[in-house]
Amino acid sequence: MTVIEINQISKVSQGKRLLKQISITIEEGVIYGLIGSDHSRKSLLIKQMLGLVKKTEGQVSYFGEPFKPAHMMRIGVSIDRISFYNQLTAYENILYYLEAYKKRMNELNLDVTTQINKYFAMFNLESNLHTSIKKYSLGMIQKLRLIRSLIIEPDILILDEPAKSLDPVSIKVLKNELRERARRGTTIFIATSMLSFISDLADHIGVLHYGELIEEINAEERQKDQQAYLSIRTKELPRLLMIIERELQIFDYEVISDEKVHILEGFLHGQRIVEALVKQKVNLLEVKSGFISLEAFFLDKIGD
Repeated sequence: MTVIEINQISKVSQGKRLLKQISITIEEGVIYGLIGSDHSRKSLLIKQMLGLVKKTEGQVSYFGEPFKPAHMMRIGVSIDRISFYNQLTAYENILYYLEAYKKRMNELNLDVTTQINKYFAMFNLESNLHTSIKKYSLGMIQKLRLIRSLIIEPDILILDEPAKSLDPVSIKVLKNELRERARRGTTIFIATSMLSFISDLADHIGVLHYGELIEEINAEERQKDQQAYLSIRTKELPRLLMIIERELQIFDYEVISDEKVHILEGFLHGQRIVEALVKQKVNLLEVKSGFISLEAFFLDKIGD
């Protein structure tokens, strides 16, 4: 079932096209990661998805129908634009937020106090539950934004840079929570420039570059696209390259340094390669396998 459909969304401001006919379809239970630099306009796209910025053209649909305010009752959101009342405690802020979701909380039979305690404990904020927001650090504010998005048990999560300012333990907690929610059918849209956060989390990845969606790939395709490689380090690199080209007919490799090469066909032929090099008495300092990172994939797509 298609849960989120972004159809030919464009945004023009002062004669400049900021978003260029972006189309994305996300199925139920899928984690979609939109990656891009700080200038890719990820946040602008999210604001348009939520009706916070007027679109020049295109349409966003949820659950098979064009976006309407009622959809927000089923969407959990964490974006920088979310702010809190400094004169209130964290508990009071969340309680005030939940006033608008009484009907949903009742329909799902969710107890407010239980939900608040659960998520403050999840992000290790129990001792700061009744602390004034003005005493919260940036990391604590980010946790509170995430709590706000999760506490209504939404059918859709839309998160902009969710790992920003979080400590490593909290990032792990968040990733585990998102995986579990997706397993239960929650559809999750994440916009981030933190490639390490999204690399092993997203089912589908889109690359946004200066307002244009230049690539989309699913996890299985990305693993193939990454290409497994055999990394070999030796002080006899010219002789090694001669052997793999002349004797093994392998030409798909990348020289990393004066002593290191990544053989992109090596994952399938690793044993044969090593045996040939040993036979020719090439002094091998290091041999290991690996994958081209999401960072390398991203930089390759944007041409940097």
